[in-house]
Amino acid sequence: MVATRRFRKLEEIPEWEAVRQTLMEKLSLDELQIRQIEAQIESKPFDSLDFVELVMSLEQAFGISIPL
Repeated sequence: MVATRRFRKLEEIPEWEAVRQTLMEKLSLDELQIRQIEAQIESKPFDSLDFVELVMSLEQAFGISIPL
């Protein structure tokens, strides 16, 4: 069984800043757009596995690479 960690805020995840910066640079998103994305994600319970799945989905959907 894989142990996962529960999060309440994306900022609790050390790798989030790299994801955030990549989204801003590669997709030309501004601070407000990033905050809206964060609010959507944080509105539901999520854990470390959910975060990895999110990153993989973003990479696939937008054809980008997010260094973690």
